[in-house]
Amino acid sequence: GATRVAALQGAEVSTAMDAVGLVERRCLVLNRAEEEVDATGGLVSPLRPLYEAGLGEWRDVWGGAVPQPSCRVAGLGSALCRSGRRLPEVDAEGWNLTRQWAMHMESLSRREQDDGDCREFARFHENGWLPPLWIWAE
Repeated sequence: GATRVAALQGAEVSTAMDAVGLVERRCLVLNRAEEEVDATGGLVSPLRPLYEAGLGEWRDVWGGAVPQPSCRVAGLGSALCRSGRRLPEVDAEGWNLTRQWAMHMESLSRREQDDGDCREFARFHENGWLPPLWIWAE
């Protein structure tokens, strides 16, 4: 009776913890693969196929829940900032930008250069940062 119920409940908890552990492990592997691809050429990296396979495995274990697990949100913020650090400085005149848009792009560029702001990119919209582009982050 009660012993069997406790054993079943223990098994359910263990299975749930194993699933959480698998999601966390796949997330860490995907984040690391993304870092490696970024460091070795991005889209032209010879490691890209491995990253794409890891992304497929991630999708299989994550299952599309909203929001994504914090591990992945942090990884995406880091990837965005790695990319942002490689961008050229904003050239409002050369790019024919309005003054307001240039100010927004300069603000965004500064955020992409700051490690603290990179950790906060998932809360971009919530924090009221300009420009208000990333509604997906909420």
